[in-house]
Amino acid sequence: MRQLPTFTVKHIDPDEKMTFAYLNKDEVPVLCSWYEWKEWWKREGDRCQVKHDRIGDWEIETRFQGRSAALDGPPLFWEVRFFSPRGASDGLKYFRSKESALAFHALVVEKIISGEFEV
Repeated sequence: MRQLPTFTVKHIDPDEKMTFAYLNKDEVPVLCSWYEWKEWWKREGDRCQVKHDRIGDWEIETRFQGRSAALDGPPLFWEVRFFSPRGASDGLKYFRSKESALAFHALVVEKIISGEFEV
């Protein structure tokens, strides 16, 4: 009878690899553990969409993700995604602040409207 190989499974602590935060009532990120973030996300993840625009086939969305894998510098908790169902010029960019993310969101909207991003 063949003996199955044994494997050692190493537990990876998410708090060692990422930084987590939740939004307080004033929408300010508060650092927390992975477990706290996970529980908060289940309850309040639906309020993390900050802005969403649809321009023709394009969609632009700005969200608070509350998790950052940035290895150096401040955590990048905010993200802007822009995409077209046709798959042209899809993009994703992370930001340190809500203000920076919204400024980039506005820039993407402007470029789509001006025709700089074409499908």
